[in-house]
Amino acid sequence: MRVFRPLAAALLTSLPALAQNVPPAATPFKMTGNIYLPNKLPVTAARVAALKVPAGFVINKYAEGLDLPRMMAVAPNGDVYVSNRVKGTITLVRDANQDGKAEVMRQVAQKPNLHGLALRDGKLYLSAIREVYVADVLPDGGLGEPKLLYKDLPDAGQHANRTLRFGPDGQLYLSVGSTCNACDEDNKESATMLQMNTDGSGRRVVARGLRNTIAFGWHPSTKALWGF
Repeated sequence: MRVFRPLAAALLTSLPALAQNVPPAATPFKMTGNIYLPNKLPVTAARVAALKVPAGFVINKYAEGLDLPRMMAVAPNGDVYVSNRVKGTITLVRDANQDGKAEVMRQVAQKPNLHGLALRDGKLYLSAIREVYVADVLPDGGLGEPKLLYKDLPDAGQHANRTLRFGPDGQLYLSVGSTCNACDEDNKESATMLQMNTDGSGRRVVARGLRNTIAFGWHPSTKALWGF
């Protein structure tokens, strides 16, 4: 067997140098912090009356006992659909006797992580982390079996809640948050606003660099899109 002695010697002499360049182990340290949680106050008549609204508006308590209501969609007949992102439920809230207070609160759908809601032409569109569904609104306010439009939205990461709304152009818009607060995203649809047709076709990115647009809407006159 042939041995390349100069090369072997060079490799051996370089090993001590490499060992000297290894950084020492980091010194452990402990970081502490504080989180200030607000006090939860009951919704009393006095507190509702103290709320201030623009001229021409009034505010009253419409429904209670909804646990963790998140997003809402209002049907032409006044029915309100409310999502609960923790339980993944959609609740129908209805003022059956038209007295300004809801008497009917009925769960009409449940899928993991449901959040966004949008109504159009007798159908309710629902968004979860990676899925978009559409369901027929039944005559009694219930929902038919949700049909899956998408199951390939970007992974959630830090911002998991997807919000849906129909724009003045009749297109369905969907917000997709970033996976963290300052990321080089691997998925081109993360940290974006998506637009699609009502049947789910034509999906495309219309805005980028949006950390987490949890809600959005259009100016009634200029049609400019605003989000927060």
